[in-house]
Parts: sequence; C-alpha cells; structure tokens
Amino acid sequence: MSDFRAEAAARLAAFDLPATDEPRIVEELALHLEARYEELRRDGHDDAAVRREVLDEISDDALRQGGWLPLPAPAPMAPASRPVDALLQDLRYAMRSLRRQPGFTIAAVFALALGIGGTTAVFGTFDAVLLRPMPFPHADRLFVPVGQNLSKGIPRATVCFADAQDWHREPGLFAELALWQPGNADVTGRGEPERVQIALVDQRFFRVVSVVPLMGRTFVAADHRPGAPDVIVISHGLWQHRFGGAADVLGRNVTLGGEPREIVGVLPARGVWPAEVALFVPMNTVGFGPDVTERRDNMIFNALARLPDGVSADAARARLAAIAARIERDHPRVRTGWTTTLVPLRDYIVDANVSLALYTLLAAVAGVLLISCANVANLALVRGSSRGRELAIRLSLGASRARLVQQLLVESAVLTVLSTAVAVALAVVGMRALVAMAPPGTPFLDDVGLDGRVLIAAIAAGAVALVIAGVIPAVIASSMRTTAALRDGSAGAGSSRRASWLRNALVVAEITAAVVLASGSALLIRSFARLTHVDPGVTLDRVASGRITIPGSRYDTAARRLQWSHVSPPAPTSNGLP
Repeated sequence: MSDFRAEAAARLAAFDLPATDEPRIVEELALHLEARYEELRRDGHDDAAVRREVLDEISDDALRQGGWLPLPAPAPMAPASRPVDALLQDLRYAMRSLRRQPGFTIAAVFALALGIGGTTAVFGTFDAVLLRPMPFPHADRLFVPVGQNLSKGIPRATVCFADAQDWHREPGLFAELALWQPGNADVTGRGEPERVQIALVDQRFFRVVSVVPLMGRTFVAADHRPGAPDVIVISHGLWQHRFGGAADVLGRNVTLGGEPREIVGVLPARGVWPAEVALFVPMNTVGFGPDVTERRDNMIFNALARLPDGVSADAARARLAAIAARIERDHPRVRTGWTTTLVPLRDYIVDANVSLALYTLLAAVAGVLLISCANVANLALVRGSSRGRELAIRLSLGASRARLVQQLLVESAVLTVLSTAVAVALAVVGMRALVAMAPPGTPFLDDVGLDGRVLIAAIAAGAVALVIAGVIPAVIASSMRTTAALRDGSAGAGSSRRASWLRNALVVAEITAAVVLASGSALLIRSFARLTHVDPGVTLDRVASGRITIPGSRYDTAARRLQWSHVSPPAPTSNGLP
C-alpha cells in the first residue's frame, strides 16, 4: 500500500483550514486515496499510472465534492443546476469506472443484450401476429359465422346458403354479411401459365370489409346475374408480378379456367381478406338451384360478417344460437347437434398452434431475460462488495446513502442503455430469423419489423433489467456496515447479510429458471421429433401425387354433370369455372 499522507498534507496546506480539523482531514483524505489506489491496482493498471490518476483526484473541485473542503458560496444559478451537475458528474464517473473494468462491462452488456434482444424479437412477432390491429376497416367488428357440432368433434364448419338467408332476415343481427368460396384456377394467356388461389364472392363481400379499390371498381349487382359479362378483380400482388404494375391493366382480358375474363378492378396491397387470394370472381347466387338454396346439410359456403355498432359479440352469438336451435327443431334429421357461433376474424386467421407457439416462446424469452438480469445483478453485487471500502469512506465523510444509490444507479443506467442499443440490433436479426422459420401460411408476417411499438417493448425490457440488475444491487450495496468496511480492508468486509441472502436467492432463481427452460425445451424437441416421425401406415418412398383440373368451358352441361358425378358434393360453379 502506498502512503499518501504527505501528498494529502501538502495539498491541503494551501487552504486555511482550522488547526483542530486539519490532521483529521489529512488522515481521512489519505485513507481515501489509499483505498482508490488499491482498487485501481486490483484492476491490473500500471503503478505509476495508478498513482497519477489517484493524485489527479485531489483537485479543488474533487476535494470540495468529497467533503474535505467547504464548498464556496454558489453563484446565482437556476435551482435545477446543482442536481444536473451532480448527475453529469456521476455520469462521467460511471463511464470511467466501466472503462476500468472492461471484463465486467462486456459480460454485463452481453448478458442483458441477449435477454432484452430475445424478448424484443419475440414480442415484435407476437405483436404483429396477435396484438396489432388488423389492416382492415372495422377490424374489431369482423367475425366469421361457423357451424359447430361438438358431439362429432367439429368446432368450425362452413355454413349453408339457407342459414345465411335466415340471418339476412333477422333485423339488426349483422351490419353486413357475405358468402364466399375458395378455389384454385389456372391463369393462362399472357406470360407463363400459373395456378392461383381464387375466391367466388357474393355482391356483399367487398362491403363487409369496406374495400376501396386501388384502380377501377369492385363488383356491382349486375355482375352477379346470369348472362353477365365475365369480369374479375385482381389482387395487388398479381397486378405487380404478372402485369408489372401496368397503369392500363383495366380492361385487359385474363384467361381463367379456359375462359377470357375482363379485369375491372385492382385491390390495394393491404386491407383485403383472404390475403392469399389472387383473383376474385363474382358468384352467381341467382342461378343456384334448390339443392343449394334449400338444403340445410349442404354446408359449402364460407361466411364473413360485420357486427353493427353497439352490438356485442356475445349478444350476436346468442341470437345465432337461437336461430340454430329453431333450425334443429325444424330439420332434426340433418341438423341434430348442430349450432352456429361467431369466431373473431383474427382467431379464425391465426391457427391455434401458431398462437400457442408464440405464447410459449414469449414466456421462454421472458425467462431468459430474468436469468440475464439475475446474472448481472450477481455481478453487480460482487462488484459492489469489492468497492465496499470506497463507499464506506464516502459515507463516513458525510455522503448520504441516497447519493451513493444515485451514483450506482447511473452506472447501471449506462450499462442498460448500452445493452438496449445492442439488443435492438439483435432483435432485428432475431425477427428476420423468426419470420424465416415461421410455418407456411402464417399470417401478418409482413408486419413483423422494427417500429415504435417494438422499440417501446425494448425500452420496457430495459427498464425491467434496470430495476432487477441495477436498483436492487444499488440499494443493497449502499446499506453496508460502514464500520466493518473501514476497519477491514477485505473485499467483502462491508457486505451485509442482506446482500449475501440476495446473492443466494438470485442463484436459486437462475438455477430454477434454467431447469424449467431446459425441461420445456427438451419436451418441445421430443414432441417435435415424434410429430416428424409419425408412421402414416403406408410406404411413401418414391410416391408422387398430382392434381388435374379440367376446364369446365370445354364440356357441355351433360358432360360436366358426368364429370362431377364421381365427386361429392359439387360446389356451385360460376360462369364455367370448374
């Protein structure tokens, strides 16, 4: 240990200190300088450089701030100047302190960035798929009416045309209700042939979601009548990749299912559901026969409804169930056990397994964040114990515990800010990886990305890290036993039972969380392995399958009926589509 009494006495000799106080102040200042010398030497710094840095700390400002010299009468200044000056001083000291211990700084920043970044990445995906408002007008009022027969294990089924007519006649049940059918068709003519998804929609469909076309128009009532010109509305995606976004696309013909159809409208890139549909075709509901319009077991239509303002989903469900009960009484042979319910559009779009996976993943990364915070909190407690004598000297010289807590919190805040900045970069990479690994057909993946909501989530995760890894260790470190720390020069002399208890509790929490996460991961991997190795009961090696769709326009009505006699039951066709 280097003796700084001579340097302290020489430095204080320039000030007119009371003779009764000068020896005590010299002794206290020398003890402080020796403690700082030992602290810096433990970090591996050169002896001469350490001595110079220690002596630099006995400037006039440092002596006054440390309490060894009386503070001069302050010049007139704004009331908030001194707290701001103290905060800036703590900030400069925190930066120097973290630079002197690069090992601790890198470890803490990496651990927190991993936890915050992982949580932010998963939340960004979770938010886009499950929380963020859907890109449709009246999104919170859109529901899908579905048939349900729980006794047969059918939670969601399509509906029949006759049921939809009953709903139309029920006053105030729906603001708008539409029927549609999905399908596939070949687009030929200009460019390479292409198999696309289509939707046959009734005249109310585009009114349900209040779609405003980007170009042209949507369907009008005349488009759905028998003998009407064959028209289609195309999606923004098809317009871009097949027509190159041409401004003169309206009026062009597209050969769909062997028949030419005129393009009358182009839809916007967002705000249309189903998003995967490339072409919309008008459904000729007027031409449906009794087999479609009257049968109560011919459930071949998808439905989409918008509730009126002021009508709750539960009230609408109760009215639908009452209608279904009446239909069951009138048609017991085909409708026994069947009812009707409403599914929110988001729940209908997002598969339940995707939702469960996102909830599980979010819980897992939250556990990783807590483990990271516990690790850094332990590091901070150990670091605080090694600085026990320095903190105890400051307390003995008159510094308040609140002042020490502020200084330690500023150091933790600097660490957290650095970690959050690194975490945001990791989150961007993580979100891209999650999108790449998402199952095919996962909705709303185009919305996954860094935006204001995700940044707020990163800041919130950083705040959690600051509380766990910063506030708690700072309060514990400042509550040390001053007398023991000054009397004993060992690293842990000033640590309290509270600090020891907290370190042990953090270790237990880390181990517990790690065991839970490891066990959960093992179970998930095991389940995934079983699912990917399910025995289908047949040999699939060197077996290929294919599907051929015969254009209805090439066959007369009798031949078409013969064609469909081998499948059951045929969906209504519209203007020659198969």
